[in-house]
Amino acid sequence: MRSAMRRLPRLATVEGRCSCHDRCTSRQAFSSSSHQVSIVYGSFCQDNSLMDAEHIGEYMQTHFDSTETGAEFRISDPIEGDQFDFEALGDTDYLIVSTSSCLGFPPSNFIDFSHQLKLAAATNPGCLDHMRHTVWGNGDERWRATYMSMPRYVDRLLEECGSTRFYARGESGEPHAPTGADGCSVEEWTTGAWKAMLESGRGDKTNRALAVSWDALWDYQSSRVHRDVTEWGLQDLVRQTRRYVLPGGPSSFAAVGPEHGKMMANLRAEEEEKYRLYQEQMLARRKK
Repeated sequence: MRSAMRRLPRLATVEGRCSCHDRCTSRQAFSSSSHQVSIVYGSFCQDNSLMDAEHIGEYMQTHFDSTETGAEFRISDPIEGDQFDFEALGDTDYLIVSTSSCLGFPPSNFIDFSHQLKLAAATNPGCLDHMRHTVWGNGDERWRATYMSMPRYVDRLLEECGSTRFYARGESGEPHAPTGADGCSVEEWTTGAWKAMLESGRGDKTNRALAVSWDALWDYQSSRVHRDVTEWGLQDLVRQTRRYVLPGGPSSFAAVGPEHGKMMANLRAEEEEKYRLYQEQMLARRKK
C-alpha cells in the first residue's frame, strides 16, 4: 500500500528545545513551537524569482522575534531548486517556493526539484503531509498560454503530496484576495505570508484547520489573464528539458522501482536516435 511507503521524517535537534535522547518516530515528539522554514526558488532571464526569494527571506529573518511570536522559526537562506536537497523536506515544516515558468515548464535551475515533486505526487500522494507551504509566482503576459503555469502547478503538486497550504499563492501583478491587492507585489504578499505563518505556527503542526484553497487568491477578483494550468507528465518534462539524469535518483518520498530508470534510459536513447537520423540527413544533403 502506498501509505506504508511514506517516509518517516529525519530527526532534527533544536537547541534548548529537545535533546532527542529518546528514539522519536514522530514530529509530535518535538516542541510544537519549533519550525524549520525552507525557501526554494526557480529563476531565469531577469532573475525576478531569485530577487523575490531573497526579499522573502530577508523580511522574515528581519521581522522574526521569538519572544513576541511565542514560536521558534529556523529560516533558511533561499536556495535554487536544483541545489536543494529534496530529502530535506522531511525536516521542513514550512516550504516557501518562488518561481516563474519557462514555456509552462520549470526554469533550468528548478527542473530536478520539479521532477522529484511530480514523482512523489504521482507515486506516493500524501508523503509530505507533515508540511505546510505557500508559493509566490512570476509570469509574463506575452506568453499567455503558459502564463503563471509553474507557480500554479507546483502549488497543486505540493497539495497532492499532502502538504497543507497555509497562505494563498501570490502571483506578481495579479489580484490577491487576502491582501486586497488588485495587482499584488512581493512586498505585500510577503507581509501577509509572514503573518499567516506566525498564526499557524502557534498551533499543532498537524492541525489542518487553517488550510487555504488553491484558488483562494481569486476570492474577490479573477486573474487578469486566465486561471489555466499547463500540467505535464514526467516524460513531457524530460523530453522538453533534455535532463536525462536525476541526480541521486528518486527521493525516498517516491514509491518507485527500476521502471523510473528504464524510462529515463529509453528517453535518452530516443533522443540519441533522433540526433543520429538528423546527422545522416545533414550528411546526405551535403553530398547532393
